Amino acid sequence: MCSRYGISERVEQYISSYGWNRQLIAGDVRPQDMAPVLARQGNMVAALPMAWGMHNPKTGQLIINAREESAAGKAMFSRSLRTQRCILPAEKFYEWDAAGHKVTFQREDDSLLHLCGIYRYEGAVPCFVILTKAADSMAIKGIGEETADVILLYAFREPVFVLDAYTRRILARMGATMQNDDERRAYFVKDLLNNSAVYGAYHWLLLEQGKRYCKKCPVCDECPLHDDCGKHLDR
Repeated sequence: MCSRYGISERVEQYISSYGWNRQLIAGDVRPQDMAPVLARQGNMVAALPMAWGMHNPKTGQLIINAREESAAGKAMFSRSLRTQRCILPAEKFYEWDAAGHKVTFQREDDSLLHLCGIYRYEGAVPCFVILTKAADSMAIKGIGEETADVILLYAFREPVFVLDAYTRRILARMGATMQNDDERRAYFVKDLLNNSAVYGAYHWLLLEQGKRYCKKCPVCDECPLHDDCGKHLDR
């Protein structure tokens, strides 16, 4: 269960491209706090302030998380799951172990997290919960690191460049020296048209390259990047 997460100036920079023009106070976000959320508004994705937590209509209890495995079957969440999904940019999130010790989770390369959630309006106030899943559940596909970017690109048609294991492998074999995903993304987008169709096509070309040629056991002799690739030249 996620009961607190952290935001920073980097989050503010990120959401500014989605129309966020409010002052953002860096620090921990707690239940009932207002936080920036990415959600579809008409034909675009916008950064909106929402309150963390929905009230159970029967008990009045504040609910801050919804289990991915069971949310579709609960009246409180089912409609939001179908039509009102959202993304929460974050620097890190926290959990507490059985002994009460605070444990921090963040990306190894220090790039931003994208927590998935759903929202609804309680009166005039939009409220969200974070989607979580059981740590030992293997029956339902979990949320991968690049899933949020895939949703923004292919579902919302937002110009977000998707990075995956294939792209990282290709860059490493070509001799690239980027240290994290932010640097890898910047390498691509600086010379590409800021357009979702262009990003989508480029992503699929990299996927095809990774699946057909740049496999774990590469097919170097047939690869179109044969003459420039460091992996081949090292052989």
